[in-house]
Amino acid sequence: MDNHVQAAEQGSAENVRPLALPTTRPLDLSLTRNFVWTLGGNVIYTGCQWAVVVLLAKLSSVEIVGEYALAVAVAVPLAFLGDFRLRILFVTDTADKYPFREMLGLRFILSCLSLVVIMATCGIVGYGRSTALITLMLGSAYIVDSISDTYYGRFQRNERMDRIATSLILRSVLSAIAFTVALYFTHKLLLGVCSLTFARGSILFLYDARVGAQHLNVATRSSPLRPTCIDGFRPSWNVRRQLQMLWVAFPLAIVSVLISINGYVPRYLLELFVGRREVGIYSAINYIPSGCFLVVNALGYAVFARLSKLFASGDLGGFKFLLAKIAAVYGAIGAGGSLLSFVAGRQVLTFIYRPEYAQRVDLLRWLMMVGVVNCLTTAMQSGLTAASRFRVQVPLFAGVTAISLLGSAILIPRMGLVGAALAALISSVVQLCASSALVFSTMVKRARELRNTDYPQFKPVLEVPQ
Repeated sequence: MDNHVQAAEQGSAENVRPLALPTTRPLDLSLTRNFVWTLGGNVIYTGCQWAVVVLLAKLSSVEIVGEYALAVAVAVPLAFLGDFRLRILFVTDTADKYPFREMLGLRFILSCLSLVVIMATCGIVGYGRSTALITLMLGSAYIVDSISDTYYGRFQRNERMDRIATSLILRSVLSAIAFTVALYFTHKLLLGVCSLTFARGSILFLYDARVGAQHLNVATRSSPLRPTCIDGFRPSWNVRRQLQMLWVAFPLAIVSVLISINGYVPRYLLELFVGRREVGIYSAINYIPSGCFLVVNALGYAVFARLSKLFASGDLGGFKFLLAKIAAVYGAIGAGGSLLSFVAGRQVLTFIYRPEYAQRVDLLRWLMMVGVVNCLTTAMQSGLTAASRFRVQVPLFAGVTAISLLGSAILIPRMGLVGAALAALISSVVQLCASSALVFSTMVKRARELRNTDYPQFKPVLEVPQ
């Protein structure tokens, strides 16, 4: 745990000098245990999200699946405006410049703004009442997730990924059950989405805030016997520092929105050029490649804090070695999934969904190839973010999104669903090449900086290729 004083979190102790961090952190989990916990949490979380789509495909029409997928495609990028990637800012804040409670207060303000933007967008686009309400409720669910993510930043910096995994498991299982019960008995998508949102909010209040309060009490050496949910929800305010957080995290927020939009561009243009039914087919099949990201996300979250520390300490040899290992694992996972789609793709689609989805096994194979490239790209993006290269990612993803939009606009009218997959593949390859080049240049630049300093990790720096 962090055994130092978070003075600003108490509101009035800004002049108190923080205590030095201890050399050992006995309550941290090992990298292996963090990976196992994160893998389990992400497997169950993603599995439950996928179960929602499978249930929709089994109990309703392809058009309803398309309506749900389109609402997600609109709500998620706008919900990221309230996320602002503050978790990354907190985890990489090795100097403790940004107190947790001030970050929590900022998150509350941004969440309210996101809801307003979602409502305004539904009005501008001209959605009907039902579609607008579904989009708004899904946006609320993802905003709840972003508030939980604030507490995850505290857990992750303490390298307690078991806390995050427990929250993910509780939240995903409860929300999937609530959605299933509501949809099965009412056959109304809106009520299912409302139940899902309520379930996620319950876990935020009853688990994330309560356990987060325990971590804050340890960090500040204040140990009430029974920290309550209210203790964990209490924000603090420092306008100057919160504006600074916004300025520093702004590139991350833009990158998050661009990444999200880039992933949903095919859905937007499929709905425009082909129809909502094809959006449902594309979205349902695309959930299968997301299985590759179960392990990818688990390993990424588990090693992110370690990568950040290696880079900050100047141990570029360790940074490079760890990044190469996760890239190799990511690539193997993606390749295995792609091979499976060629061997048994039709059977998988028939078993999971319905025979009408199995008719588009060609789409599954293309999307699995996209998944292989995305797995490798995720490794490179982890390296860039761990090195705090935030601003350079804005033009990178702006270009990738523009390529995705252009490719979709050209290929979808001519090739339909396969054209959407091809456009995604082209943008993914461009992103992988650009991200790899940026990671290499970042390590070279860091090596040059350290060569002129009396740094304890000077020898590993020399191992970086010039």
